[in-house]
Amino acid sequence: MRLNDPRITVIMLNSIGNHDELAETALNEKLLTVGFSHVVDADIVANLENARLLERLYNGEKGLVGVGSSYGADYLILGKTHTNSQNVRLPDYRTGGYKEMAMIVANADITARIIKLSTGDIVGTFSVTAKGNDVIKDNAERNAIRTAAENAALELEKKFKRLAMTVKTSGHFRL
Repeated sequence: MRLNDPRITVIMLNSIGNHDELAETALNEKLLTVGFSHVVDADIVANLENARLLERLYNGEKGLVGVGSSYGADYLILGKTHTNSQNVRLPDYRTGGYKEMAMIVANADITARIIKLSTGDIVGTFSVTAKGNDVIKDNAERNAIRTAAENAALELEKKFKRLAMTVKTSGHFRL
């Protein structure tokens, strides 16, 4: 309430600089589930998709004050995703080595910054990790990203609660 139900947009970039639509979608869905009602689709802020501008925002450049007013968002959650995967290996006591199984385990990391677009200030950062598995590498990585995005939304909820507690009121009360 103290933040006036801010308009939030989420842009997640993968390790090669492209949009990670799976992470964006999962994060947006979870943000709506935890109670944010103004989650702005990243397509609405398409003008921010310039890679250099995104990198400057991610790194906290202050020369971008007021950029959010024309994009319909108060806060930008700008993050980067990274995944890696490997086959599960179990000890093979007959040979003394390891036997590779068909199951694949993937790890996903999301590191993000919460940027107040009216000032360009980074008002919060967070990092989450998650695991996923499947017999197909892409599915294992998707499962890991989806879980990491859900964890990120919960972390965002905590960050916004802390941010709301720091909002000052200027009113004085007299008894």
